[in-house]
This record gives sequence, structure tokens and C-alpha cells, in this order.
Amino acid sequence: QKFKFGVLYAKEGQTSEEEMFNNENGSPAFDEFLSILGDTVELKNYTGYTAGLDVQYGNTGNTTVVTKWRDYEVTYHVSTMLPYDKDDIQQIQRKRHIGNDIVCFIFLDGKAKFDPGTIVSQFLHVFIVVQPLQPEESLGIGYRVTIVSKTDVPIFGPPLPPSGIFHNISSLRDFLLAKSINGENASYLAPKFYKPQLRTRGALIEDLVK
Repeated sequence: QKFKFGVLYAKEGQTSEEEMFNNENGSPAFDEFLSILGDTVELKNYTGYTAGLDVQYGNTGNTTVVTKWRDYEVTYHVSTMLPYDKDDIQQIQRKRHIGNDIVCFIFLDGKAKFDPGTIVSQFLHVFIVVQPLQPEESLGIGYRVTIVSKTDVPIFGPPLPPSGIFHNISSLRDFLLAKSINGENASYLAPKFYKPQLRTRGALIEDLVK
């Protein structure tokens, strides 16, 4: 099975989707997070799951992040790896990919905050918000994870630990991939996706009856 997820980088102090989509580059902490999600690959002539990215002409950037986990193949739409257009305040090309995903990882740098209401998309139903712990919060490496989903998405596992904090990177990776895959599958039961499926099935049944 193949999945595509968005990854959006937010700097400390950024509060709007325009600011987040306009980040040309990430940070060392963001790069570290991407290495947890998967491996960075060159897009040109890439033969794995492309998730709609251009592997011939570089029209959607030169690199992306991919991974294989259990029986799943995952490709990420990473905001800072998609082309940046200095003349487009909305960064339509970046948003076209990430805004059409169902699940999006939000990486908060420093003490950044995230309000899911700032991201306008009909398709995005689940946000997995990840933030490195601050030095005063932890002696070692650690991440705080928060899950935000639309109200019509059924509850899905695995459950967060009570603190929402992970210190073990392998456990964090397994959790993030399981949560994102389950989150997408659960979202298909939301009215946005479920009703069109019912209509399609109804049309097929009627055709068979005729």
C-alpha cells in the first residue's frame, strides 16, 4: 500500500499558513526530524512511489523524503523541498501538493505554536504536530507530539502516551507512521470522503441493475 503525507515547517513566531508555506529552508532540527520520517532521495529518475512529484524535469523540486515501513511505501510532500516562488505569496505549488494530502505533519521549531484553523484545505483532516523539547524541558533529545483531527474523523490509534512525549527515536518513528496511516484510513470514513464513495457505489449498482 502507498501513502502520501504533507510535512510543513513552522518557525517560532509564525502564525499564518502563508508564513509557513513561505519558508524557503528548514533548520538543523527540522532536518533531524525529516531523517526520522525517512530518507532523502533525488527525484530525478526515482522509480518508487512518486505521490504526484515530477521525476523527469524537476518541476516539483529536486529531492523529497521517502520510506518503507512494514508493508507500506510512504512519500512525503515536504514544504521546504517543493519549489519556492518569490513572486507568489501563497506558494500555490507547495499548497497544491500539501493541501491535497489528508494527513500533514506540522514541525514546530523552537517555541512555535500551531492553530489548525490557520490551514485552509478541504482535504486535510489530520494534523500530527511535532515539536522538539526545549533544553529546560529535557536533558536529552525528545519530542512532544499532539494530534489534531476534524471532528468527523473517527478515533484512531495508536494512542499517544499520557505525556505526549517521546525520547526513544525508534518508538517515535513507529508511532508517527502508524498514526499517519491509521489517520488517513480513518479520514475516509468522514463525510467528505465517505459520501462521494457511497454515490459512486450507488451509481455502479444502478448500472448493474439496468
